[in-house]
Amino acid sequence: MEPRRRAAAGAAADDATTAPLDPRALAAKIQEYERFSNDVLKRDLQRVTEQRARADREAQTWEELAASVRRTMPAEEVAGAGAAASTPAPLKTLVEVAPGVHCRAVVPDPSRLCVAVGLGFHVECHGQAEALRVAELRRQAAEARSRELVEQAARLKAQIKFVGEALAELMRLPR
Repeated sequence: MEPRRRAAAGAAADDATTAPLDPRALAAKIQEYERFSNDVLKRDLQRVTEQRARADREAQTWEELAASVRRTMPAEEVAGAGAAASTPAPLKTLVEVAPGVHCRAVVPDPSRLCVAVGLGFHVECHGQAEALRVAELRRQAAEARSRELVEQAARLKAQIKFVGEALAELMRLPR
């Protein structure tokens, strides 16, 4: 008798899921999906797009730093004759102290560079090769983050499309 009761309960549950929704419940379900798509998925997509733009700008900034290092820092000389006797000439430059505000600066020893790497930490690089390595590692990290965000945006776009298709199906149901 127990298996029959279970079978009857299962059949009743199947009938309830295939029964047509009343118009109010259908309208409420459509509104719920629209709200989810607009309030959650599209907002998340906007946030991910902004983060990707920041990661791309960061990668570009590190690339610009590497180009600047190649232009301004003296390249390491091969250890040998006169390597210890040569001191780099002071570097004269403009330093931005605020947006649109610059001041002149003289860097007495341009063979050392302090690079802000985040969270208030600075790395002191001795020589062009070390500075270029730091810039390259940070650029690669920013590009990897950008690739992750592209994939995340693609997943969100697919979810938005799926919800849109589900809404279209719900709207085609007989009322």
